[in-house]
Amino acid sequence: MTNFYSDDDFKFIKNFVGEQSLRKIYITGYLQVGKSTFCNRFIKEVYDCRYLDLDKMRAAAPGVTRNEVLRTAINENENNFYILEHWQLLDDDDQQTLQVWENEADILIMLNPKNTDTEVENRDYQEKFERLAGKMIYNNQGTGTQVKLMNVVHAGESQQ
Repeated sequence: MTNFYSDDDFKFIKNFVGEQSLRKIYITGYLQVGKSTFCNRFIKEVYDCRYLDLDKMRAAAPGVTRNEVLRTAINENENNFYILEHWQLLDDDDQQTLQVWENEADILIMLNPKNTDTEVENRDYQEKFERLAGKMIYNNQGTGTQVKLMNVVHAGESQQ
């Protein structure tokens, strides 16, 4: 499988997460952009991090809504360091799910490949990602990888 993120993307995210002591990392992007590969690499290099694949969790719980599975995963891992992957975050306009991501994530990563057959869908994802709350802290125009710092309060700052 081709990775659509670069080593520079990965290193920036890994270093930023470590420097800022972030604990809740959420990753999204269109199908086949390397989310699982990214997550597996991340947990290999950051040993105390759990990998939560929301798509697999949903498949294991038929009849349960995406939001219920998401809320359960968050509640069960409230005190853990984790990376949560879900491709459908930006697939529709489910405001409940978007609000959970905005309120719960420390950092939100979007892998958005350039020059693919799904360029229209990826552009739509990018526009939705940019509308989410949070501060854009990384934007690689070459790979399309974007990172937002979400609801994290640091020393000397107040949460809005």
